Amino acid sequence: MTKEEARAYFRQKRAHMEPAVKARYDQAIVRHLLASSYYQNCEKLLGYYPLPGEIDVLPLLERARRDGKIVGLPVCSEAGMVKKLTFMRYSGKVKTGRYGICVPEGTEIVRPDAGTLCLVPGFAYRQDGHRLGYGGGYYDRFLCQFSGVSVGLFYRSFLCDDVPADPFDIPCGIIVTEDGIH
Repeated sequence: MTKEEARAYFRQKRAHMEPAVKARYDQAIVRHLLASSYYQNCEKLLGYYPLPGEIDVLPLLERARRDGKIVGLPVCSEAGMVKKLTFMRYSGKVKTGRYGICVPEGTEIVRPDAGTLCLVPGFAYRQDGHRLGYGGGYYDRFLCQFSGVSVGLFYRSFLCDDVPADPFDIPCGIIVTEDGIH
């Protein structure tokens, strides 16, 4: 299966999830991460504003802000052929950015360090932590220089060891599903 075929398959699978089941799984994933030492020990949380069908991490982002953590959301940019992912501080207010993705209204850059936890979205994952992303390569470019802990948030039924990975794909450090941390 090619990456494009896998994206189409998992996009369809995600679209057909029962809303009540999805909500229950999303809440469980957030609970598992909040209870983890990864979350408790981080000073900065790099999250994402969920697109339709993605795991709803908004409760996690708001909790992190209440807990006094610095929260950042991704902003995609391109200069020529160079794709870059920058995280801007999230104050609870967003606007629509590139690719229809919500980005923070502010302009303060969040600079990641070893005490940073980065939530990485995607469609599916493999046991070895490789994920099937959206195909832009933004996260892989970012993660190859990232010194903190990367977290893939996925539904357990989206584990697929047939998901292709390229040499430049960077695996997530940990995966969190509705049944726990892997």
